[in-house]
Amino acid sequence: MTFKPLYTLFSLAYPWATAELKLHYFSRISYIYASISCIMTLQTLLGLILLGIIAGFSSSLVGIGGGIIIVPVLVFFFGFDQKIAQGTSLFLLAMPVALAGAITYYKAGNVDVKTALILAVCFVIGGFLGGKLANKLDTFYVKKIFAIFMIIMAVKYLFFDKPSAPKATLKNETHQD
Repeated sequence: MTFKPLYTLFSLAYPWATAELKLHYFSRISYIYASISCIMTLQTLLGLILLGIIAGFSSSLVGIGGGIIIVPVLVFFFGFDQKIAQGTSLFLLAMPVALAGAITYYKAGNVDVKTALILAVCFVIGGFLGGKLANKLDTFYVKKIFAIFMIIMAVKYLFFDKPSAPKATLKNETHQD
């Protein structure tokens, strides 16, 4: 496999990168590709790359990705067990994958940092408890819980979500002039 298109894309994205740095990264990519190709087919790898790009895009666009896109696609198109799909999704979200989207929103002034930090701490606690429960339940019940949650959210957004004027964030509500 040739990495010329990736090398060109990398060069455009990081014009400051030296030739040595580019060579270093692409020797690593070549090694990673060789390792992955021993484990999965090129079709599977390309499908996962496409899934990652779509999930990342939708995550930054409307705040969804892991549970609503990645988990069902891993189960229905890649044949993953529900628990393995959920664990894989959580593992990738634990890495700084959404960092680029978060920085973009922050730079545009669309992040309430205090709320995000509070939610992040609680998310870790809830994630731990939810993971413990999900791993104790039979996969059949985990799938049903997942499906019911998605149906409830879909019905709410389709039929009960009325357009409204933009609301102030917690930051704006607490700082009265």
